[in-house]
Amino acid sequence: MSLRYVTWFSEATTNIAFSAVDVPALDSHDGRDGEQVAYEAVKAGEEVEAQPSEQLTRSELLRAVLTCCVELEVCLGTLLASPMRMYAHAATGLEQAVVCHACARSAVCYTCTALDATDESLKHRFLEFAPALVVASLDAPSGPIHEMAASRATRLFGSKQRYEIAHGDARTWAASAPQYLSPLAVGDAVALIVVFTSGSTGKPKGLVHGHGGYGSCVARSMSYVFDARAGTDVFLTLATFAWITGQSYMLYGPVLARCKSLLVEGSPLGADGLRWARIAKARRATILKCASAFVRHAMGNQVRRAAVEALDLPNTSLRLGTFCAEPVSAEVQGWASSRIVATFLNSYWATEHGSIVLSRDPSGNFQPDTRCWPVPWVRASLLQLDDDELGDIVLDAPYAGLARTVFGDTAAYGKPHWRGDLARFEAAYFPPRASGDGFGFVQGDAAREADGAFTFHGRRDEVINVMGVRLGLEELEKVAWSASDGILHDLAIVGAPDSLKGQVPIGWVVLSEGFKIDYDILAIWRKALFDIIGSHAEPSAIVAVTALPKTITGKTQRGLLQAALRGDEALPPAAAARVVRNVDAYEDCYAAAQRWRAHKATSIVVPLAGITNYWARMRFDGHNVSGSPLLPATGWLCILSDASSSSPVGLHKVQLLRGVRDAHQPLLLRNGLMSTVEDADGLPIVKCEVRESALVPLPDLDTEGWVDGAAAIFEDLDGLKHYRRCTAVALRYSGPFKCVDRVAWRDDWSFRAFVTVTTAPALLDAALQVVCSLDAFGRGATFIPFYIGCFEAVPHLNLARPAYCLIVGEITAREEARLECDAAFYSVDGAATSTLLSEPDPTRLIATLKGVKFAKVDNKRRLRRSREMKPAKVEVGGLPIAPGDVSPSDNASLLRNVISLSSDLVGGTIDAEKSLFENGLHSLRAVELIGKVNQAYSVTMGVAQLASGDDSFSAIVVALRAAIDARNSAGTETIRFAHVDHEALQHIVNSRLTGAEAPGIASQRQRSALAEAARGVIYMIRRGFFKYLRIQHRDGLFRFLLNTPTVIDLERTVVVPGTRVHFQQTDYNRHFTVREIIRDSERGFYNLVHETGLAHLEHYFRVMFFASRLEARFDAELLEGEAYEMRCKVAQITGPLVDAEVAFYSLRKLHAHAFIVTWRLMLVVDPGKKVMYDFERGGAFSSGNSTTTVALEKIPDVPHVLNETPKKPETWSLTRRGKFITSGSIAFFGILIGLYAMAPVAVRILIPLPLVAADVLQDLKPREAIIIFAAVGFWLRTHPGRKPLDGPVDMLLPHG
Repeated sequence: MSLRYVTWFSEATTNIAFSAVDVPALDSHDGRDGEQVAYEAVKAGEEVEAQPSEQLTRSELLRAVLTCCVELEVCLGTLLASPMRMYAHAATGLEQAVVCHACARSAVCYTCTALDATDESLKHRFLEFAPALVVASLDAPSGPIHEMAASRATRLFGSKQRYEIAHGDARTWAASAPQYLSPLAVGDAVALIVVFTSGSTGKPKGLVHGHGGYGSCVARSMSYVFDARAGTDVFLTLATFAWITGQSYMLYGPVLARCKSLLVEGSPLGADGLRWARIAKARRATILKCASAFVRHAMGNQVRRAAVEALDLPNTSLRLGTFCAEPVSAEVQGWASSRIVATFLNSYWATEHGSIVLSRDPSGNFQPDTRCWPVPWVRASLLQLDDDELGDIVLDAPYAGLARTVFGDTAAYGKPHWRGDLARFEAAYFPPRASGDGFGFVQGDAAREADGAFTFHGRRDEVINVMGVRLGLEELEKVAWSASDGILHDLAIVGAPDSLKGQVPIGWVVLSEGFKIDYDILAIWRKALFDIIGSHAEPSAIVAVTALPKTITGKTQRGLLQAALRGDEALPPAAAARVVRNVDAYEDCYAAAQRWRAHKATSIVVPLAGITNYWARMRFDGHNVSGSPLLPATGWLCILSDASSSSPVGLHKVQLLRGVRDAHQPLLLRNGLMSTVEDADGLPIVKCEVRESALVPLPDLDTEGWVDGAAAIFEDLDGLKHYRRCTAVALRYSGPFKCVDRVAWRDDWSFRAFVTVTTAPALLDAALQVVCSLDAFGRGATFIPFYIGCFEAVPHLNLARPAYCLIVGEITAREEARLECDAAFYSVDGAATSTLLSEPDPTRLIATLKGVKFAKVDNKRRLRRSREMKPAKVEVGGLPIAPGDVSPSDNASLLRNVISLSSDLVGGTIDAEKSLFENGLHSLRAVELIGKVNQAYSVTMGVAQLASGDDSFSAIVVALRAAIDARNSAGTETIRFAHVDHEALQHIVNSRLTGAEAPGIASQRQRSALAEAARGVIYMIRRGFFKYLRIQHRDGLFRFLLNTPTVIDLERTVVVPGTRVHFQQTDYNRHFTVREIIRDSERGFYNLVHETGLAHLEHYFRVMFFASRLEARFDAELLEGEAYEMRCKVAQITGPLVDAEVAFYSLRKLHAHAFIVTWRLMLVVDPGKKVMYDFERGGAFSSGNSTTTVALEKIPDVPHVLNETPKKPETWSLTRRGKFITSGSIAFFGILIGLYAMAPVAVRILIPLPLVAADVLQDLKPREAIIIFAAVGFWLRTHPGRKPLDGPVDMLLPHG
């Protein structure tokens, strides 16, 4: 007998139906086991209903199975018995489950097929299995045209003996009273089921599983892997009976473990892809088993992710989940563990294994992990074919649940010597390299092994070899999924032949809804794969299709994609239908692969040994950046275009990754559809795509309006001034690169330049010079290009003699650290610079640059600030503007400056034609823009402008012009906080002094006074009681309580003494560290809030100021041992935003600050509705609106004003749940009472009290003590105290 065909339980007999159906119904320990539900059907549309419409208890299941046996025998006209075989094509419901148990009970081997299988797949299984009976559903849609399953079976299989079932039959069978007959006892080797593989590894194979070994391993895995709890657990397995997952863990496993199994009819995905999640919640499933594809689909876009989070599955009945089918990435498992169920285990098994063979940690740790460990009854190892750590998973010894054989030899089926198609079984799963003369079962799946744990990476044939480096495609797909972030609906990466690297990764993608094909997925993947795995993992191309070819089980047929890329002959439709369920998708993918092959250029490797000659001929030494020559970006354009045969050339997506400063550096050019220049180590320097394209004028460039618009020119430079600017930002040009004769700029950021050039790189570089030098005296920054969207030129652009050219360009995007421009180059006659304003001849266009992006690489040295602390100039639009100056004075200039400030805020390009909201300036960003405009022009323009209904830039400019005119006509200095509603602030102060709070605050607080006290005590204990008191003292809270301000003084400057800089606060150079500066500045702004009276707002609204942004400026260093102080003031108020400035001054240099830390504060009075206090309107500012026009509501008049008598009956009642008694005061005095009670002697010694007072305190009951001290706390919280000092500067006492 072959070592590959192993029998178990010699001479023993069993029947899996007896263990699964009879024993749970008859062997009742408490008399109620038979009434427990075994199966519960979930029909379409019932996923949100808690009560099922159809279910079977264990007793009903037994009666239904017995009755069904009789029905099948009547249909056949004979007794059910081996060697009969049954072929099922029915819905996944109660009826098919009963039929399967009836066949098992009678030792009839059966196979089940999927309703969505192709005709060819169904016929192939029918011919392989040769059944005596076909069971089909009368009312279950099947196939692409949704004909009924019974009708489809008749069409495909003819007049074969057929038994038809329908919904409700199971309940009818269960209602009968059949005679009990014991199941037929069979040996372990008798076939129970034949489950066909999906065909992802070739022609589908019918794997045979028997009664004994298969059943015992499934039952044992229920206990070991799932920790199944009889009578309690509810299993939700997302599968059908056509596949091994449905047979093992939906049909048999749960009933063997005496649990309930949910049978999902129809697609588990549903219309939105989340039907399974709703079922899990509504039917109170405790264990979920699904393929990773379900989770990846849920993660596929933001809508589904949000829907899963809304279901709150981790807080439902689910306690465990397991994956199956395909490899699982750490990202997918992490998301499932956080959004579905905390314990989501990985598992490994296949149709051949029958049940799970690798799963959880054997130590008993039920934690999510992408690794798997062998179950106790399986022995596994890793077979490595070379030095690579990736190898084949090998089962070193047989076990009872492994498939017996591949179904075949139907003539001998049922006879003792039957072994099926054992030759095919051995050839497929027992390669000589793994087994030799012994047992070595190889499924063909690749994994890595460490410390006995296996990480599954997909099939071994899903590993490619790139330049000698083996890459698992699952590894690449895992990174690609993570980097795509919702862009993709589906993806697959396969290997394609490459003449240089052997194989290269090719990505096949299906885009999510709403994303277009031009999304630069390739660049995203390349960066992610380069960063995580290496340059060898970068995909060569991306092929976008509408769907990927899938097997019936939903696995991607990567082998077919790889064969298509190799150029193998396409499968005929009939053959394709046997291995894929969507033949149309396969045909589309094959056609796309052939298009890729047709356009793919074989990589040509060209050593750039001539770079030295090219450098000398183009005189690149004249292109000096930051002190040394640098091969210009335009030089690479010329090199790459010369190497291309396209006419005219088109270089797209040019990435300038690294600079070349050495003329003798060895370089390598890989020329093809993707051209790359690499250094000797293989590191890329320049990358670009080469396409055929036609040179056409850029439509967005204004080539006609310059003649009539000369008055709009605000800058006109000759060549000498231009190169002075370049020198100021470390750009030094000489030789052919010093070619610009004249430059003119217009208000709309368009420019023109007249140049005299002798080389093509110098001509193209001239446009970049003009853009880079614009901000020489503004931001003082050196900009260099790093990306060019598109370069087109006449064939072999070459300038052998001096030529005169006109450059027309414009800046299309302008940010703090980046610029972007377009430029067109025209040849002109003569050296007359008067042609600068003339209209160029479109027929003399020689080149265009589009989407050139620049990055800032260096900052100009910061100017030393004046000791007198004069107002610093503010840069607007790159031009320094002093407070009160507006230059130029027209509205166009104002608009340009406002747009520049807006661009800095949003970090991107601004479209002046769109509204603030459409440009990303919604809510608080719009308020910040108003603040920046006020600061730049020293005006007071309130946020009421945003509530006017017009949020266009033109409306902002009109309001700004009016504010400037009002300031100039007044002729006096603008009062900083004139726009603040001081009356509303004073109302709040007066209300607090009488103990009132904001309307609605008391109703929002549901805690009682005792709960407030407990909360305060716990908080102070966790923070450390004395540490907490010390922090509050340093932050000025006690000073605020004992000397409560009666007004809010926004003009006050609060000086907070600092200590000396301690060693622990310094770095290696003994400088005060940034972390400690920020930490200490927090103390400064808290003191500012308390001393100015702004803390009244915190107490009134019961919320604290929230810091939304932190900005720091460092002008000098504080050294170890140096004493300092902090000067704190309110720098600016714009709507709901308060800028608190904390300046650090060394006591050795009192007139020069070292650091300035600015805290941007806001008072969020209602976090749920995103409502903040608006200082300008004295009301609510809502940041939760969908437009920039914000809701501004005036706060209601405060019912209590200064000197009014508070309403005593309500004000002093403790039953109002702490309306005026805070957690801090109650906790503080409660703890004092507790300390006195615990150590009365010590208290008398340390705090000598009058004898009467001591006796009173000692005799107090706890309730009386709490009332007394709470009253004292209330007095401290509401005591008006002394008025604030008259001086603008209030020196605080040292904090000790």
